[in-house]
Amino acid sequence: MKLAKQLAYAVFIVFLCVIPLFASAQDGEESISRLIDMPNVEGDNAGLALTEAIRTALGDSGHLVFNEEEMRAAAKNAGMEEEYWKTPEKIAALNKSLRHDAVIVSIQDSASKKPGVNVTIYNAFTGEVAGSFEQKLKKKNKLSKDESKALLKSVNEIVKTIDANNYPYEIVITVKTDPEGATITKDGVVIGTTPFEYKITEVPGGKETWVITLGDHTPITQEIALDESKNYNFKFRSGEGGDSTSKSSSASSTDKVENGVGRPIFMVAANASPSIHDFHLSDKTKTQLSHQSSVYPMFSLDLAFFPFPLFLNNEYLQGLGIQVSGAFAQPFLDTKFSFTNSGSLDTKCKFNEKDNTYTCSTMEYRVTADIVYRLLLQKNADGHLNPNGMTVDFFVGFNWFNHIVETNPSFNGNNYGGIRVGAAYSTPIVLDQLRIAVKAAFVYNLLKEDPIRYNKLGEKRDMSLGAQAGLDILYDIYKGLFVHAGYNLLFVHSNYSGYGCSDSSCTRPVDSSVNDFYHEIVLGVGYMLY
Repeated sequence: MKLAKQLAYAVFIVFLCVIPLFASAQDGEESISRLIDMPNVEGDNAGLALTEAIRTALGDSGHLVFNEEEMRAAAKNAGMEEEYWKTPEKIAALNKSLRHDAVIVSIQDSASKKPGVNVTIYNAFTGEVAGSFEQKLKKKNKLSKDESKALLKSVNEIVKTIDANNYPYEIVITVKTDPEGATITKDGVVIGTTPFEYKITEVPGGKETWVITLGDHTPITQEIALDESKNYNFKFRSGEGGDSTSKSSSASSTDKVENGVGRPIFMVAANASPSIHDFHLSDKTKTQLSHQSSVYPMFSLDLAFFPFPLFLNNEYLQGLGIQVSGAFAQPFLDTKFSFTNSGSLDTKCKFNEKDNTYTCSTMEYRVTADIVYRLLLQKNADGHLNPNGMTVDFFVGFNWFNHIVETNPSFNGNNYGGIRVGAAYSTPIVLDQLRIAVKAAFVYNLLKEDPIRYNKLGEKRDMSLGAQAGLDILYDIYKGLFVHAGYNLLFVHSNYSGYGCSDSSCTRPVDSSVNDFYHEIVLGVGYMLY
């Protein structure tokens, strides 16, 4: 009678520890402590109960056990297929970077009268089978105490035959320069040009001195440690006055802080922003007034400066800087009003008899100045903060905004000045050079006296609060030259006490409130130094 077997795969990846740890002896045999990745048991008759039983047994014996998600993530980060363990050649390929000791593949056999687990152990350095065994189980998906001891003894006996010292660790040294094409020499012999990749088996305590040269720039001398993989990045800078001999060459490696698109040293951007202003007034006497401007261009200039990278090599303090922005709209901005009363009005605006409206010339300008701290959220493979990764800005500063409408009987404009506090989040999209940023800020306007009033709508501004939000997409075209596009929204709400005249018949509003909305589509070009 042909037996039908239902198979489920559970995979264990066992790593070598740098210094072997030893747990208590089991049945007179030495137990070797390892780092073990163990996925969930799979298959029709496989359950989490057996997975947890094996994990518990391994952990109790002194092994460190990782779950399936961690195992798959390690493979993915190394650029390997998530189920690489099914191919011996891929096991050995991954092991060049992760230094696994062994890969243990177990198949649960629950079709026979007495269920069991068939275990195969692969040498991760070569991909060859190091040994295999079968562990019978009295109960499906369960391990008794004796069965746990027997399984662990069999695993340990095979794994301890794999000696990592027989497989020297391969390290990779990569060198990049800006500009590329620099020559690398060792002991006077040219070994390559940048970008350069150098592979060698580990030499504990070993060091070499490399010299990197590029044209008339000052040569860079770098000591290279041969005990672990490293990435080195060097930037050549021309000397003052355009001299053919550079004043100095600056080098940044994994031991130094780098700046990138996510956190430049300096940034400047010039922008043109098609904008719209929405204005809404209401008061207790039910006086209503609202208008919306036509689309008008706002021109602005943005600056950001992080000075500490110029003289201090500290990953965290380098995030402290300043940001300043100024914007101006004139003479293209007009505000259009409609009045039910067609009588004589005290106004400098242009009157249109066809629709009984007034068009008023308007000027708008604003300035913001902030202290900003930019926090880098990600690290490179070498453990240093990644200047091209995700960032979060925290900023606090002053916001000044002035919207001046030519004299008319209803709305003469407004001005705001106060403190703003906010945050911004930025992350690359697909490429380091392509980034998206979102920002939000709260504004508390300190100005109580309102010199640009709604025809004495209120004597004093009791309270004025604002909020800002924005979205921006930036692309670094070439070495710091970038273009960007986005959307900004500014909302301000103000309350006024007292009373005044809101129209030519001197309707007296009481306890007025005003809502201002400013919409901007931002298009700009700029440069950043990093």
